[in-house]
Amino acid sequence: MAPTTVSAVPSTSLQTSPSSILRFARNTLAQMRSSYYGGGSRGGGGYYSSGRGNGFFNNFRRMLNGIPPDMIFYGIMGINGAVFALWWYASESWKKFRDPSLYRWMLDNFTTSTRNLLQGRVWTLLTSCFSHEDAGHIFMNLLTFWFMGKPVLAMLGNSSFLALYLGGGLVSSFISSGYSIFSGRNTGSHGASGAISAVLAFYATMFPRNTFLLFMIVPMPAWVCVGGLALYDLYGSLTNPHRRVDGAGHLGGLLAGFLYAMRLRRGVGF
Repeated sequence: MAPTTVSAVPSTSLQTSPSSILRFARNTLAQMRSSYYGGGSRGGGGYYSSGRGNGFFNNFRRMLNGIPPDMIFYGIMGINGAVFALWWYASESWKKFRDPSLYRWMLDNFTTSTRNLLQGRVWTLLTSCFSHEDAGHIFMNLLTFWFMGKPVLAMLGNSSFLALYLGGGLVSSFISSGYSIFSGRNTGSHGASGAISAVLAFYATMFPRNTFLLFMIVPMPAWVCVGGLALYDLYGSLTNPHRRVDGAGHLGGLLAGFLYAMRLRRGVGF
């Protein structure tokens, strides 16, 4: 998730064709896995879905990896769209019928804030990762996810991709909440930017020299784009903690994606 009130993740695109990217990614990750585990992928769960061990966790992971990847990809987009529709309906109900009850419910259950956490609504650390109130916000986030989500999902498989996406969102929420306490910012935060930042940082760490098109126009190496994003959010968080963009949440997502990629480079799968 990306706790943010305004999208700060730029739209990105891959300069090469999707098929060539996937072939390159699969070959590279298969070689990495072979060097650590002595073999290729194990079934339909992606190159880092290990079949080792047993028990509930591994059964659940195998179940996830049996789902068609498109269901995971479009399911994430669909949940974001459904929550956005709820925000719209709540706002319209308040404006037209003078009934703020649904809007307050959305604030209580789909934003990350110290108030929500202190009142025991810990699920907001995750639900806020699928929450957008502004049309421009959800458009920019889902546009980035459209370009970055599919190649990373194909690389990792369902279960590892969800670990990256949801884990990145949770780390983003935790850091955003901690920063709010540190900075004295009392506003809530929401959006998918943190989770998508994790996906973005993962890809840039694995393939730092691949080309991103910043805002669909400016070509630059992946590491430059993501590094620039990190510096921008760090500067904004330090100089203007009360701005609408949740730079701390973005940084949390970027950090989670980077650490996830480094973990996989060492051959430790999820």
